[in-house]
Amino acid sequence: MEILIGVIAFLAGGGVVFGITKATEKKDPVVIQDNTAEKQQDVVLQLTDLDLVKEACSSTFIVDKKQGDILCRELFCRMQQRGIDAKTGATECEAISNAANKKMIFDFCTAAATHEVQPIPVELVEEIEGASNPEAKKDVSFNEEDFKKCVELFDRRI
Repeated sequence: MEILIGVIAFLAGGGVVFGITKATEKKDPVVIQDNTAEKQQDVVLQLTDLDLVKEACSSTFIVDKKQGDILCRELFCRMQQRGIDAKTGATECEAISNAANKKMIFDFCTAAATHEVQPIPVELVEEIEGASNPEAKKDVSFNEEDFKKCVELFDRRI
């Protein structure tokens, strides 16, 4: 019986010693490699590459094609708001976009509200004034009410 108690005491004591040594043993921290920041930096470099705006900011696009510089401004602004060291915020880019939209609405509504008045027939023009150029008698009228309705339509949609 004494041997059995000795074996049990030996096993219990060994278990306690093993438990204490395992509890006080320093554990190596688990290192998880996070490549997200590195990948984000690659994306930022690609999005801020000036090759993206080269076509829209070229003189042939702006001047020769009569597109204007609004697209160039907006793309450049959007490029500068990317990344940690962003130079612009979303409000500046929205202001550029809103200005471009308002200009398009204004141009469209102006064209829609402008009506060409039928020219006076050649015979009547020559009789009345003795003029020989009926093209000079074409007249254009601007209907302000149509313009207001057009702008109101876009304002409701936006």
